[in-house]
Amino acid sequence: MLNRSLEEQKIRNVILLGILLAFLIMLRRWYAYWVVSFFIATVAERLLILFPRFYFHGKKYLPTATNVLVMGVTSVAVFFAVAGPIAVRMITSDYADLYSAYKSAGSTAASFYRLYAHFGPFISTLCVLALVSGIYGKTTRSLSIFLFIHFLSVTLLFSRVQDFGFQHLYLIMPSMILLTSIFMIRVFTLLKGIPLKTILLTSYICLSLCQLSVMFSQQVSDYFVKLVPLFSRHKHYPLVRNDLQEMHNLLNVLTPILKDEGTSAYVPASSIIFSDDILRNACLQFAFPKTVCDRILTSHHVDKRDGFPKQFLSATHVVVAKPIQYHLRHEDQRVVGILAEEMLNSKGIGSSLERLPYEFTLDDNVRVYIYKKVRPYKEADLLAMEKRFLSYYPDRKDLFDVVNR
Repeated sequence: MLNRSLEEQKIRNVILLGILLAFLIMLRRWYAYWVVSFFIATVAERLLILFPRFYFHGKKYLPTATNVLVMGVTSVAVFFAVAGPIAVRMITSDYADLYSAYKSAGSTAASFYRLYAHFGPFISTLCVLALVSGIYGKTTRSLSIFLFIHFLSVTLLFSRVQDFGFQHLYLIMPSMILLTSIFMIRVFTLLKGIPLKTILLTSYICLSLCQLSVMFSQQVSDYFVKLVPLFSRHKHYPLVRNDLQEMHNLLNVLTPILKDEGTSAYVPASSIIFSDDILRNACLQFAFPKTVCDRILTSHHVDKRDGFPKQFLSATHVVVAKPIQYHLRHEDQRVVGILAEEMLNSKGIGSSLERLPYEFTLDDNVRVYIYKKVRPYKEADLLAMEKRFLSYYPDRKDLFDVVNR
């Protein structure tokens, strides 16, 4: 399909592409940004390529417009047919508001700078050179324009909602990889003689390995300290825990507590040290009974996205960390902070629970306690908590209806 322009494609190929784009969104909702950008880049690239030839002769653009329309209608129809409820929710949700907790870049320029800081000068410069070279070359111009516009579109659309997480870089990396690959092949082809080609390939491979290694290895980063400024400013060294025995001890205590039907534990914590996911995964990893692991309830972490956790009210036990564990701004994780605070201070709803005589010390001196619910929550305490949440989110009564009125 890549050896022909869009207007030259057979209709079956266009329909197939529309179907594939629809199923791409089903893999991850945020791939919708990639798909929308695909259509934007396709239309923009075709206009830029065809306008110098056809100018304002509208009929000349009809084959291109027809194929774009067929591809778009196919994609939308398939997506709604297979995942209708998800499609409706995506269209009606304000994701910029729901995921505002994940956005710290205050401007578009700041978003682009964050990407530059992530990839570093070496990769960034290589991509710019690849783009200029690709647009200059007649055979690579069309694809290079498409990839560049797609990159811009994805970045602008996604950064309007939230900052790029590491997993979200999959949205733009295909464009970067294709551009740089085309550029390196072009340079390799232009060089004369095996020695020059060998130097080029060796240098490129070595720098690429360094880029990868300094991000994931402290030892390599320290060894190539003079080269480090060329590469990413973000480091992702392997996480190491020194508290596995304490985590095992915590689960040893929780297991007899959660063995009975009707028992469950809620974890108001959300950090890389301690959270409900960490506790549940440790439970499974240490081969504790799955019935026990399943009784560790799924916690809510982000206020606007998750709202108040109704499942908390039915939990018989609460596992609380001190200091309270966050992974975002505290003001965006009040569903964690308020619950943990009232437990630790035995006030409000916390007065309905008693702390059991156990203490577990995790990494960074994070102490974990287990609380048992000994009496039903007082309606006055629940109303006070609801009022507290609504003082921060007065327009979100649907998310913070604690009392179920």
